[in-house]
Amino acid sequence: MRRSRRLVAVVGAAGVVAAAMAAPAVGAQPSRSATKAAQTAPQVRTQQHTVTLITGDTVTVTTGPDGKYAVEVQRAPGPRVGRSS
Repeated sequence: MRRSRRLVAVVGAAGVVAAAMAAPAVGAQPSRSATKAAQTAPQVRTQQHTVTLITGDTVTVTTGPDGKYAVEVQRAPGPRVGRSS
């Protein structure tokens, strides 16, 4: 049961990070000069974002060149506190 809750928390955190990276600003439209600069600037192939959860675990979401996400979870060091069933 505890493992299931942790998995849900990690997947939920990864979803929040992914949504925050993909969501455009409401009502924001780039100017023509910004659009032109974006077209001439080299595109970033990958992006990496890391979040530390309140449990101490670290979740890293990486966006690949194909737009797909990879999620890596690093458990916090030390003993696990709490009950297990």
